[in-house]
Amino acid sequence: MKKNKINLKITSRQIAVSEMMLERARADLEQNGVEMSGGKAESEDNTFTMSSEGWLTVDDGRVTVEYDETELTGMAGATTRLRFDRDNPGLVTMMREGTVETVLVFERGKQHICAYRTPYMPFELCVRTYRVVNELLESGFLYLDYTIEIRGARVERNKFTLEISADDAHLADLLAHETLPDVPGSENPLQ
Repeated sequence: MKKNKINLKITSRQIAVSEMMLERARADLEQNGVEMSGGKAESEDNTFTMSSEGWLTVDDGRVTVEYDETELTGMAGATTRLRFDRDNPGLVTMMREGTVETVLVFERGKQHICAYRTPYMPFELCVRTYRVVNELLESGFLYLDYTIEIRGARVERNKFTLEISADDAHLADLLAHETLPDVPGSENPLQ
């Protein structure tokens, strides 16, 4: 398995949502995962964009994008891995290890109960996914639109966008191979 160096642009928009919005989200989910509309119930909009380097791996049909979190995300010291199968790109798993540990599962129209461990305490999250646009293997683009319910009290809507590119090779060439070719500068001393 070879890791190939990539450039990442990550945009994350987080919106704290009121209890009224939570009820609407539940109703929308029951109606085939229709995307929630905005409105008066949304508040505390927080958007950030960051650029970073990461690694892309394709191994036996499993695609992984890996990058280190920063102070900007509030998770410095953690590594994030986004994974999916080539045959099922609509089911995306986000794993974080380090200062925080979690596994979040994104699948349109579904909810998943996930654990989230911090240095202070662990707790459960309910992840409801409204939209997954996974074009990483075609154009280097991933979009996730979901809500996270924390302990039945606080709900947060998230819109996560990941764009990848490669400096020394065309992204299409990288993604066209089941086992990725080496890209200059992709040597990982940890392997």
